[in-house]
Amino acid sequence: MSRRTLAVGTAVSLIVVAGCGAPPQPQAQVSPQQPAPVPPPVVTVERPPEPQGDVESPAKTPPEPDRVARQAEEHARAIEALLAARAQDDPANAGTRIIQPAPRETPSPEPRIEPAVIEPPAPIKPPASPKSVESVEPAAGTAGDANTPISVNSAAQPSAVARAEAVKSPPAAIVPGGAESLEQQLARRAREYPRDLPSQLDYQLLLFARDEQVPRAADIANLPTEDREVLTALVDGLTNFRNGIRADTNMLMNRKIRPLIEMSDRLRSRADLSIPNAVLCREVRAWGNYAPLESNRFEGGVPHTVIVYAEVENFASTLNEKNLWETRLECQLALYNEAGWPVWEDKFPAIDVCRNRRRDFFLPRKVTIPAGLNLGRYVLKVSVTDQQASRIAESSIPIVIYAK
Repeated sequence: MSRRTLAVGTAVSLIVVAGCGAPPQPQAQVSPQQPAPVPPPVVTVERPPEPQGDVESPAKTPPEPDRVARQAEEHARAIEALLAARAQDDPANAGTRIIQPAPRETPSPEPRIEPAVIEPPAPIKPPASPKSVESVEPAAGTAGDANTPISVNSAAQPSAVARAEAVKSPPAAIVPGGAESLEQQLARRAREYPRDLPSQLDYQLLLFARDEQVPRAADIANLPTEDREVLTALVDGLTNFRNGIRADTNMLMNRKIRPLIEMSDRLRSRADLSIPNAVLCREVRAWGNYAPLESNRFEGGVPHTVIVYAEVENFASTLNEKNLWETRLECQLALYNEAGWPVWEDKFPAIDVCRNRRRDFFLPRKVTIPAGLNLGRYVLKVSVTDQQASRIAESSIPIVIYAK
């Protein structure tokens, strides 16, 4: 008997003996020609320690280590292939974008989508002529007001010609030796820009050089009133200066420059009225010759007599019916407390008549500071009004009333 037959018989005997105490179990038939199957090796997987406390375990079972390792290797190989392709600038992977993982400590923020910016419409260039400024009627089937800026004051918009005048560029510079002569360029600029003072000045000087009568009233009629008066005074002074030196080339210097001084006086009278100096004095002798007080602090409860001295500049003087230069000013003095309320005031006229044009003007006024003023700080305001030129100038003098 062979060993194989003996082993089979022993196994059958054991099965019969075991079947007496337990229900029979199905056994795999072993073919005498094939060896018995060898059971697979048992793999023991260590479970992670159970979490302490109230932390619940995840509901999903973690993946097997082998499968995780295989997936990591596949991802690593794929990334290496893409990196190699990008380094070699492979045309086959030209559109591939590699996303590198961000570190755990500082996760990369999500890509922000920038809002779309609507570009404003291009500004409309100023028209070359008034005709191109006229509004265009909308075509049939279109909305004339759609996507068009509009304001509340649309009804009060200036006309097309007015808008063209507003956007007109300044006069071009004179180009010597051009197609036009200097006289033609100056005349054309004065004609095209009737309200431009430099253009009108150049043209009037051209007429002055031609020894023509200047200024021409028709040429400067469109200038603003102040510009027209300044230009007239300037051209008159140059004309009088030339006429004087033509009549007598050996005249004294003071007579030569007299027309220029008179021109300066006329221009000064067009400037703003001003009070460059206002002080409290003990004595006033003449213009610029006075004795000011050492301090503007006065003891309360006692009246104080002082002299208010004020110098006036840029005043107007005109010839009256007696051919005398007359200056008409009006002065007002007002004392204000710290709250801004007037507590004392004085008003008086200042009229001066002189055979020669007055150039220096001062206002001396003797006043008495009341004794009943409260202690504190005050302001003495000096206001001068030029009645001929309708101009006003003001100046302030601080005053303090203290206790004895």
